[in-house]
Amino acid sequence: VVVGYGVQRKKEVTGAISTIDSKEITAVQTPSFEAALQGQAAGVQVTQGSGMAGSGSIVRIRGLSSISAGGDPLYVIDGIPITQDYFAGGNSGAMNRNPLASLNPNDIKDIQVLKDAAATGIYGSRGANGVILITTKRGVKKGIQVSYGSSIGYGEPTSRANMMNTEEYLTIRQEAWENDGGTGYVWLPYLTTAGSSPETRKAAFERAMETNTDWFDLFSRRAQKTQQNIGLRSGGEKWSMYNGVSYDKNESYAVGNSYTRTSARTNFDWTPNDKIKVLLSGSTSEGQNQRVRGGWSGGIGAAMSTALPYMAPYVVDSTFDANGSLVSTERNYELNRWFNPMAYQDFVQWRETERRQIATGQIIVTPHERLDIVMNGGYDNSKLENDSYENSALDRTNGFAYGNWSEYNARNYNVGANATFRAIDRDTTSLAILVGAEAQKFESDGFGFNLRDSQGPAYAMPALRDSLFGLHDSLYDAVSTVTNAYVNQYRTDGFASTFARVNYNLKDRYFFQATARVDGSSRFGQNNRFGFFPSAAAGWVISDEPSFKSETISFLKFRTSWGRTGNASIDGFSRFALYNDQTQGATYAGDTIVFPTQPGNPDLRWETVETIDASLEMGLWKDRVSVELGVYNKMASDVLMNVELPSHTGFNNRSVNAGQVLNRGVELGITSNNLPSTSELQWKTTLNYAYNYNELVNTGDFTEDAISGGTNDSRAVTGAPLTTYFLVPFSH
Repeated sequence: VVVGYGVQRKKEVTGAISTIDSKEITAVQTPSFEAALQGQAAGVQVTQGSGMAGSGSIVRIRGLSSISAGGDPLYVIDGIPITQDYFAGGNSGAMNRNPLASLNPNDIKDIQVLKDAAATGIYGSRGANGVILITTKRGVKKGIQVSYGSSIGYGEPTSRANMMNTEEYLTIRQEAWENDGGTGYVWLPYLTTAGSSPETRKAAFERAMETNTDWFDLFSRRAQKTQQNIGLRSGGEKWSMYNGVSYDKNESYAVGNSYTRTSARTNFDWTPNDKIKVLLSGSTSEGQNQRVRGGWSGGIGAAMSTALPYMAPYVVDSTFDANGSLVSTERNYELNRWFNPMAYQDFVQWRETERRQIATGQIIVTPHERLDIVMNGGYDNSKLENDSYENSALDRTNGFAYGNWSEYNARNYNVGANATFRAIDRDTTSLAILVGAEAQKFESDGFGFNLRDSQGPAYAMPALRDSLFGLHDSLYDAVSTVTNAYVNQYRTDGFASTFARVNYNLKDRYFFQATARVDGSSRFGQNNRFGFFPSAAAGWVISDEPSFKSETISFLKFRTSWGRTGNASIDGFSRFALYNDQTQGATYAGDTIVFPTQPGNPDLRWETVETIDASLEMGLWKDRVSVELGVYNKMASDVLMNVELPSHTGFNNRSVNAGQVLNRGVELGITSNNLPSTSELQWKTTLNYAYNYNELVNTGDFTEDAISGGTNDSRAVTGAPLTTYFLVPFSH
């Protein structure tokens, strides 16, 4: 079993770790690997962010412990933590961005989900939300293995709102009009007003009955998903290599929305002698998302909430040509009488492109049979581009076309070294000591501008559109005006860590583990820059006791753990006092004004989660059936939250540590191998059950309403789960 900074026998593991192999990941066609985690491990909740293609899934391990800090687990690929803070949680057009969309599920060998403090404690300040270890495929020692996979799938909306048709809508509106004392025909939005004459209202009512538009049907479709991947594994006496290439295209139920990803990976291993081993990995990917507006951001959301069934999406042209055929202008949308979601979907082009390169290297030196020294480094580079274009037909006042282009870059550098010394290494007793150090640096920057085009035909602005979608040399030509250029602030922060772990195996049935990690981070105030995160665990293989006799139970193990981990998923500038010079042209005595926008907090510190865990593992009938039952209690303290400040301070909010959040739960996993292991046909059944109780225990010295967003429908309420909906109760 892969654990943090090492490998252990499953029998020796004292932490809560779930293993998912490649067959389980690729058995179900999913657009991303985290979506394939759903239902594979007890205590892991995966919720699709939206139904849009390319949108990220929300992954929670044993509940949510933070109010304002991130709740995503730490992802580690081949031993190197990857960048996700800058892309995770962001959304655009009601779509969650997916920081892991570049990872090809077919490149994965297995996944380890680390859930309790004994397993995540070695990652210290970033282990509070759990850790997901991803191991990619490697080559073979000799020969060549070629694999090819192709799949196609279809998807449809699981449900749709039962909206009224025109007859039903007009009937209930007429009834409401009469109940309110109105006489004659009811007035209709966009067609008449309450002051219109009875004859006008009647004519409009009868005309409205002639149109019945199903807006959801216009915006939705049967989506197609395709996937192609090739894998090549090869090797020789001292080397091995894995190469993988994949192409994926996923459509969503929303017309116009699709996500296309092309990725390639190479893993190379070289073993010049029995003392040295070199592992190199590199991957590159490009994902392009053709976006449409959804949810509360227009598009299908606006169609369902704003567009009425008697509204026609197109203008009917009553002129005929010489052959008697109806003359119809292409995309002749109705734009003059009402808001037309179909026109906005067609006339707004919106593309997001992410390019990502990840390179990792590891050197393993074994100068002595009891000593392993590991040196590693990694580089993760991401570039996110957004292009948007709005046709001039939508600007009925000035006839302008509008565009936006932005680029966002994030870089992650990671270096580390660790050594494992096996002080005692016997058949039934062993003592292993791990010590190490690690440093990580993040950088990000961004640039963008808005454009306006005032020339061109009514339904096409080629100069502006081409400048945004590939022909960047025309960005500053005569017909395109840069209305606003902006630079996102440069951001950088980092971690520096030391860690240690001791594993003791007594008689191959009593196992003990202790870990300690000291993390320092520039994200926190100068008074609390460093944090200490310890853990301890023990395991007892009861079935190996000489007195244990059972024909049914082939394996029985009890384990328990305690530990503290941290959460550092906050903005790197939260602790700083920030200033801004954006005053919309205002000056003081002709000089640019600089004013404070955020108060600093030198006391900002780690969010700490203390976890107690106990589990019972059981194998039945020669391990044909495996059962694991566990309970846990997680208490988060010094919770990171943004609190609103009084208006007289001149600031909106401030990041502080306050309050406690409790997560308590039970997990059950049952796996059965229904056919003998020697059979060519394999049939495995897996059942997972998890219950999590979540509660905001207190908010420290602050009231609930002081928390940013504390008066929204979804808010923090003491004694209730986080993100509780606070609504008016109804009797029925």
